[in-house]
Amino acid sequence: MTMVNIHYDLLLAQARKDGNQATVKELESIGRPGPTDGGHWAFLGKYNFRSLWAPSDQEWLRHLRSQAAGLKTTEPEQFKNLEDGMEFTGERVLPDQLATNLPKTACDIDTAYFLIQGQDDVITPTQAAVDYFQCIKAPRKESILIPNAGHFAFMTAADKFLAALISKVRPVAIARGA
Repeated sequence: MTMVNIHYDLLLAQARKDGNQATVKELESIGRPGPTDGGHWAFLGKYNFRSLWAPSDQEWLRHLRSQAAGLKTTEPEQFKNLEDGMEFTGERVLPDQLATNLPKTACDIDTAYFLIQGQDDVITPTQAAVDYFQCIKAPRKESILIPNAGHFAFMTAADKFLAALISKVRPVAIARGA
């Protein structure tokens, strides 16, 4: 199942859970976006996809936004670089990501492969990452799902993320000459 389909399904399930019949009806009439539809990001915004984010991700985003005005004032060039980088990503990187079917094109990996992800990630849905992990054939692979964390686990659960890097990835890197 594609990331786009998972996002759509999550929104539809939440609308049903909330008893929001208007949104259910509208989503059902639209149907799932195409698997490579880069415009689906705007679609997600319309239906408040962020409300489905892990609480830690929502809090981290609030924290970042609270600092935005200050950064824009004190570091206008850095703020512009941030905005430009996000726009570049949206225009060029996301369409390529959506068009790439990793389970069909990249299951054989000739090095160690680690999936370190928040267990409650809906941005890069954990289920999609786990499904991809299942197809991976690598000399060594390991999945580490961080409880009570979402997409930004590297920031919101930094201690657990770092512990996974140190205890799982570092020994493999050292054994390979790092």
